[in-house]
Amino acid sequence: MLPFMIVDSAHAEVPDWVKSSAGWWAAGEITDTDFAESIGFLIEEGIMQVAATGTAGQADSEIPDWVRNNAGWWASGDITENDFIGGIEYLVDTGVIHVDTGLADGVVIIVEESEFQKNADAPVKEEWMRHAPAGDKIDYPGVAIDTFRDAIHVTYGSTVGGSSNVMIQTSYDMGLTWEDPVRVNTDEGVADMPHANPPYIEMGPDGELYVLYNVGYDGPEWVERGFSFGYTALFLTRSDDGGKTFTPAMMVEPETGPGGQVGALHSKTFDSMFVADDGRVYVTWLDSRGKQNDSFLPTEVKIAWSDDGGASFEKSRTIKTKACQCCVTSGSTGTDGEVFVQYRNIVGNFGEPNIRDVVVSRSNDYGQTWNTPILVADDGFEIDNCPHSTSTISTDSAGNLHSAWWTQGGQSPGTYYAVSSDGGETWTDPLFLHGDGEWYPATTIKISMDADDNPVIFWADKTVEGGAVKYTQIVDGKSTGIVDLGTGDHPWSDSRDGITALVWVSDGKIMMKSWHDGA
Repeated sequence: MLPFMIVDSAHAEVPDWVKSSAGWWAAGEITDTDFAESIGFLIEEGIMQVAATGTAGQADSEIPDWVRNNAGWWASGDITENDFIGGIEYLVDTGVIHVDTGLADGVVIIVEESEFQKNADAPVKEEWMRHAPAGDKIDYPGVAIDTFRDAIHVTYGSTVGGSSNVMIQTSYDMGLTWEDPVRVNTDEGVADMPHANPPYIEMGPDGELYVLYNVGYDGPEWVERGFSFGYTALFLTRSDDGGKTFTPAMMVEPETGPGGQVGALHSKTFDSMFVADDGRVYVTWLDSRGKQNDSFLPTEVKIAWSDDGGASFEKSRTIKTKACQCCVTSGSTGTDGEVFVQYRNIVGNFGEPNIRDVVVSRSNDYGQTWNTPILVADDGFEIDNCPHSTSTISTDSAGNLHSAWWTQGGQSPGTYYAVSSDGGETWTDPLFLHGDGEWYPATTIKISMDADDNPVIFWADKTVEGGAVKYTQIVDGKSTGIVDLGTGDHPWSDSRDGITALVWVSDGKIMMKSWHDGA
């Protein structure tokens, strides 16, 4: 596992009182324990980068004279702050001074909300709005492992002063340090804070980096056009230099975009993206035409693809008409041209009991045509509204399909896993991962395949205050046990070439845990 590191690109200015403490400590006027408290402050503020080894307090062994001398020289201005901090980092790294990070082993903080974001109020809810704006924050991280550059890329939504952008940060040392944030969306402030899944980030076969994000259009005019919850367009952008710069974003299927005529508008939400080995970029979404011209049409699951690196898209195909309106799609490719898309189906008409269970549709011709959806599990989840959740699907190197999802149906509401070895035609009995027995709130769940083709499944347990991020590994069809990473929500993951990385949000911070598979 990686050591815990507080991410800071450079040593910040050390407060005067810490410098005074260093002088008193060097002169023997305060104890090692008192001085350790000032070191804990430097670490909590991100001024120092250290490996975590325990709890801040008195040293376990004698502190070398050169470190104590450094403290005195620094207090008197004879050496620089960097020289002094280097000596303290040595003490922590060698275990002489212990530091309580308050975080699970291997967890790093990538970025934190500013004081302005923390203190900002949500905008006033207008009469035409069905949902109150979320206010300023950072949230919904995504992650991609870049084996071409030995890097990890993390995306997230950032709202400041009511203006939202999609940001990306990159680490070249497994999370030890992070490059400055780069804006992904083409135009400043023209992006939406995600609301179910992150800005999708995927690597292409030649090292290209793709990001899919939303742009929302709302206001009374969109209610008049038939979109009571606003209208959303999808944009795809590409980076060929590892996230330093991005191409102008291309709208997915602009002919049904916001500039079209009433009656031909298609709002695209709860999207996903995946890239085939041949470089084809697939985008799936839930397609809503609202109630244009007073005519209501059901939600459809749609797919489109680009064969030119996101410069253009083929006309979309309909996978399924009538699906759960607010549950995220998920897709994967097979080993012989198959394409799989998972979503939450609806059985039942308006005013009748609605059964909303997770299904998988399959295409044998690279997405041109689609078969009848197959149930992953017959949960019998009955609900007359949308639970607003994710489900997730992935393919291993042998072509087996692995699915994870949340349900409130069945005998034990919670999170589940199943596998199919025949292209989604049949599935194993659901493996119960975690739940309550009576009530388990809708959640984000994500599956990744490690280097040994073992699924690693991440989710947020919202039965506890603030949520709790958990994960488990499936080996030989059984869970190896649940690991609790602490408070948080909206986990997302990627696994590639023997590395797994998990990101989530906790108390206004984007967190990450990464490891070498099998370590």
